[in-house]
Amino acid sequence: MSRPQIFRFASEGDWLALRREDLTSTDMAAWLGVSPYATRLDVWLDKRDPNGGRAFEASETMRWGNRLEAAIAFGLAERFGLSVHPLKVYMRHGSVSRMGSSFDFQIVGANPAAALSDKDRTTTQRIADLLAANGDGIFEIKNVSFQAKKAYWDVRPDSLEAPLHVELQVQHQLAVSGAGWAAIGALFEGNDGRLEIRERHEPTIAKLESAVVDFWKAVSDDTPPEVDFTRDLDALKRLYSRLDDTASLNDDELIALSLHLDEYDVARSIERDAKKRKEEAQARILAVAGDRSEFSVGPFRYKRSTARTTITKKGE
Repeated sequence: MSRPQIFRFASEGDWLALRREDLTSTDMAAWLGVSPYATRLDVWLDKRDPNGGRAFEASETMRWGNRLEAAIAFGLAERFGLSVHPLKVYMRHGSVSRMGSSFDFQIVGANPAAALSDKDRTTTQRIADLLAANGDGIFEIKNVSFQAKKAYWDVRPDSLEAPLHVELQVQHQLAVSGAGWAAIGALFEGNDGRLEIRERHEPTIAKLESAVVDFWKAVSDDTPPEVDFTRDLDALKRLYSRLDDTASLNDDELIALSLHLDEYDVARSIERDAKKRKEEAQARILAVAGDRSEFSVGPFRYKRSTARTTITKKGE
């Protein structure tokens, strides 16, 4: 196995510049169609035109994840008797062109006697065995909200199944780094810490490496992937950003557009009717609520100020 290229970066700008050149561990899930955050067309457009792609903007969720990353990593290390270090480098695969990855932490030591419980000690012993056989492991950290846990994670008393986009991210990291194993450290809702071990899965890694080759061929051939019409409106606006007032429509395009325009008109009518029904319902609520500023009824919470009225439902 060839050694990865390792890059150290001094700023977020340097890191972003490295990432733009490669298909990364977070891009991979999008290219394989399993990312909840981006589509195949999104990532294809980003890499086709690195300087004109979507600007990277950290969401509030991402910012809090970054703030809490070290606390989660060191908290789980204390519980399981591990030695961990930040792994703030960028790596490129040693033999697959333009396949790269960033990392959170790495696990460099394990003391089963220091684990805080017998159950945790079993996990720590397995980590100690992996360290002895394969060297340091990747430690991927996740701060998981209630909504994300409910939507994507399978959390049981004795097991943790991460969503597919996270599992692929970890295998991608193992492919790039050449490491033999990794651990996913997750904190759920601020008070439930979990750690699950993942070893290299060579059939998956082979598919990921092949997917990288296919991706860059699609970019070099200027062949966009199949469109996901339920998610790709913004990406299509980017794809067809040039305006042409000279092009005409052929017969097949006219037939297709007629059908889609009818669908659009029906959806627009439903949207207008739904807006009217929503406003009517809100008026009826206000007529009953009167001057009350806040109350709860069943799963619903009503809150009103001089500026706005909000009605939320538990679990949303």
